[in-house]
Amino acid sequence: MKILYYAPNNVHSGGIKSSWIYGLDIIQYLIVRYPNWDFIEMKADSKLKLRKMYATSDCLLRPSRHDGYSFGVQEALHFKLPVLHTYPIPGVILIKAELRDVEEKLIELEKGL
Repeated sequence: MKILYYAPNNVHSGGIKSSWIYGLDIIQYLIVRYPNWDFIEMKADSKLKLRKMYATSDCLLRPSRHDGYSFGVQEALHFKLPVLHTYPIPGVILIKAELRDVEEKLIELEKGL
């Protein structure tokens, strides 16, 4: 399964690391635990490359703890990509920013692919 994710590496106001806000700790654990899954960080220097990422991925994972609706979520939904997100947006698979819940929902999604 190819899992697209967003993980900026900077610090927000108040000194909170973006990696924690965006759930990178959860993603890093999953990368180690599931070596058969292909985790693809959303980094593209052109719209064409970004479109290709959406087209070749099986889902977008956003286990964020503080981030709501994002442009990346909107784009993924436009490309009919399943989105696992902690923010209740119509069309997303709602998850908690907790490892067990994210893991269970990914396994469930993989079984349905």
